[in-house]
Amino acid sequence: MVDEVLAGRVRALVGARVPVVERRMFGGVAFLVGGLVPVLAVLLVPTAGARVPVVAAAVIVALVVTGALSARAGSAPVRRAVLRNVIGGGLAMAVTYGVGSVVGLAL
Repeated sequence: MVDEVLAGRVRALVGARVPVVERRMFGGVAFLVGGLVPVLAVLLVPTAGARVPVVAAAVIVALVVTGALSARAGSAPVRRAVLRNVIGGGLAMAVTYGVGSVVGLAL
């Protein structure tokens, strides 16, 4: 579904059709870059006690940036997109942290 939305946006911008393989490669690169944000935050924080809040803050900043960029790319209201991104991503992060805490995973 995401690749179809991206293709529609590209067609609207440049009047061209983007092959499915290229759209999927773009999506894969986007996920890879997005996954690097928490990894880099963990690597840059020297103390273990500060890792969770720093990673959470870094991910929230990244969610704000990606929400704003996607809204501008799609000519949508920026505030709504940012709120949707931060609330959805924040809930996902909280659920993941909660499951990790219940299972006993040490960060």
